[in-house]
Amino acid sequence: MTLNDSELIKLEDKAHELRTLCLDTVAWAGGGHVGGSLSSMDIFTILYYKYLNIDVNNP
Repeated sequence: MTLNDSELIKLEDKAHELRTLCLDTVAWAGGGHVGGSLSSMDIFTILYYKYLNIDVNNP
């Protein structure tokens, strides 16, 4: 399975949004270790939104 250009751009934008949310959460908490979260966000974003087929209405 491959990604076309528009899918890739959407997923990159989503990963950026999630990185921002991660940093906001750590700032709100007053500290934390974000290195692993930030560096793996692309992988988890593609897995979650493209390949895992998660249905929140049917856990």
